[in-house]
Amino acid sequence: YKPVISNTDAKSSFAKRLETIPSKAVQDRFIDFRSDIQENRITKGVKLYHKINPENDVFTLDIKFGMGEIYHPLLSYATNIMNFAGTGKRKVNELKNEFCKIGCTYSISSDDSYTIISVEGTEKHLKEALQLVSELLSDPLVDQDKMQVIIESEQSTRKMENSEPDNVAEGLFDYVRFGSKSPELNRPSMKELKAMKADSLVAVF
Repeated sequence: YKPVISNTDAKSSFAKRLETIPSKAVQDRFIDFRSDIQENRITKGVKLYHKINPENDVFTLDIKFGMGEIYHPLLSYATNIMNFAGTGKRKVNELKNEFCKIGCTYSISSDDSYTIISVEGTEKHLKEALQLVSELLSDPLVDQDKMQVIIESEQSTRKMENSEPDNVAEGLFDYVRFGSKSPELNRPSMKELKAMKADSLVAVF
């Protein structure tokens, strides 16, 4: 076969048109947290930080609770399994379908310092989305078979920890930061995790 010689100087008509469009210098604008973001105190220990979306009617809402994984070794598993929870009124698929009907999504996660509930969708359906979130938080129900998802995910994570130098370094850094409270030292063993009930993790949440 003869090699294909490419014409590196060739340009499409679209590329030529783009080259004729003048580019403007970027005007830096830094966020002023005192004027660009509104802060409202709802009650003691509860604050609302708010910024209007000037581009479209899509909202992003993060509800953050000051309880993180460093304070409870089971919290990461609890927040994970809550993404597979239904309610007393709806199974998990039915709940997610209700969110889909109003064009919204939700997720539950945690980090060292916070438990986070994230909701995104169109502004006109914000109230309905929050009602569904409230239903989930008030009466969460998780089938025991969802524990298998948590177990398999954790097995994969721990396998990667031993094979990737960056993960080992992160574990050492956590030990420097937290000492005996390091997440790697306080988490349950795989045997303990396999013996857990889904309801016990929901109770942690």
